[in-house]
Amino acid sequence: MNAQRFAQGDTYEQFLAKLPPAEKSGYRLSQRRAEAALAGSSPAGPESPLSVACVGESWCLDTRVNLPLLALLFQRLSLSLRIFTRDQAADLNVVRIPTFIFFNPSFQEVGRWVERPATVAHRLREGSEEEKKTVLSEYVAGKHHPETLAEISNLIGEAVR
Repeated sequence: MNAQRFAQGDTYEQFLAKLPPAEKSGYRLSQRRAEAALAGSSPAGPESPLSVACVGESWCLDTRVNLPLLALLFQRLSLSLRIFTRDQAADLNVVRIPTFIFFNPSFQEVGRWVERPATVAHRLREGSEEEKKTVLSEYVAGKHHPETLAEISNLIGEAVR
């Protein structure tokens, strides 16, 4: 990745503008949940500017849940975000989506966050069928946003050290 390649990705607004109306309404709902999760918080930005590439697809549930939240967070932290489809990012070695890849000012990769919070991934993998239904419903409703924000905050903290 370099600055020129990074600039080829879509901004969050460009990503939304390309969506069909039905998908866009799902993202708008997730965006309202993200705004509620971040209400009243004033996260501190990193000491060093980071750029973030999100590799995702509009149809992906995890992208729909997490991209609006993280786009809003990154905007508040003054981090640059660009969104790439898997086809556009074949060179980035992404297996699961969304994958958020953090770059330092020299565009060296300094961290990745993949798909969903660790606790949600664990419960979906290991839980009973009833627990899986419950956690998926909670996850889609934004009830695990605090876990996502904590993981991203830790990742950013590590990335700028």
